[in-house]
Amino acid sequence: MKKFYSAAKYLFLLGIGIFILWLVFKGVDPDAIADGFAHANYIWVAIALSAGMLSHVSRTLRWNMLIAPLGFRPRFISAFAAIMLGYLANLALPRMGEVTRCIVLNRTDNIPVNKLFGTVIVERIIDLISLLLIVAFTFIMEFDRLKNFLSEQIGGSVQEKGDSFSTLLSPLNISIVVFVIGAGLFLLYMILRMKNPPAFIIKIRSLFEGFVSGLKTIRAMENNWLFILHTVFIWIMYFLMSYLCFFALDATDHLDLLAGLSVLAIGSLGFILPVQGGIGTFHWAVREALAIYDIDKTDGLVLGTLIHASQALMIILFGAICFLIFIYLIKKKAANEVPNLS
Repeated sequence: MKKFYSAAKYLFLLGIGIFILWLVFKGVDPDAIADGFAHANYIWVAIALSAGMLSHVSRTLRWNMLIAPLGFRPRFISAFAAIMLGYLANLALPRMGEVTRCIVLNRTDNIPVNKLFGTVIVERIIDLISLLLIVAFTFIMEFDRLKNFLSEQIGGSVQEKGDSFSTLLSPLNISIVVFVIGAGLFLLYMILRMKNPPAFIIKIRSLFEGFVSGLKTIRAMENNWLFILHTVFIWIMYFLMSYLCFFALDATDHLDLLAGLSVLAIGSLGFILPVQGGIGTFHWAVREALAIYDIDKTDGLVLGTLIHASQALMIILFGAICFLIFIYLIKKKAANEVPNLS
């Protein structure tokens, strides 16, 4: 039954992604898309993917910094393989990557999954905060363009929506939100205090304890400044992964850094949605972000597809290599041998 549920969930989310992709490409001339790919400069795409690999290396080093205060020091090759296999899992099922990377590192380096999961949650919170800061900075720098974009997506002008926003922020609605948050925190407190809890409560406790351990690692971490530098570097590489692809197409090679920030901010929001690998949602986000800068929507789809497809192929290729590395490490572990790969 559990396998059937997992398969049904996978097919449902995949179906949503394919449907969104169909809507995005509906009415677009396929010959124009093919022509865009035929005339693309793939040297720039390769350079962009190199930036992507550097971000994965930096993320591995940053993750090891989060794990170290817990009393474990995983090998770089093990953590890198875990991260790449996590990305590969996310292509199959949204949010599966976080669990996969913890399981992989547990199998190779015997680190408890709940402690690893706590560090991953902390990492995700930091990434979310970073993304929100980028979105806020982009909105400030490109306020007029993005204001019009939001107006078109929501419908009507921002001024016309003023009453709606006022209603949304009414005292009643704010009270409801505060009540729901308070009730949720109280429920969590009762769960953590429960005696003789059922198995699923024990699992929730274990994950929560892992999360708390992950938060504590930031305070106990050596070289906090290096952790911050890794975070900044990762997002710079994310920016370059998309911006460098601008130069692969004649239609977008004139766009400036702010256009690249807009694509990063809006495109990342497309990846956040629970669809495998951002299928459809990322293409739509890039198309709409580029439309702000008067880029034809067909050209926007070419760029979005180029970025998405190249990154997916990179993850599949290196994910497959890392799967072989994972098998190798497991066999070495079973034979009580420690490979000198770090």
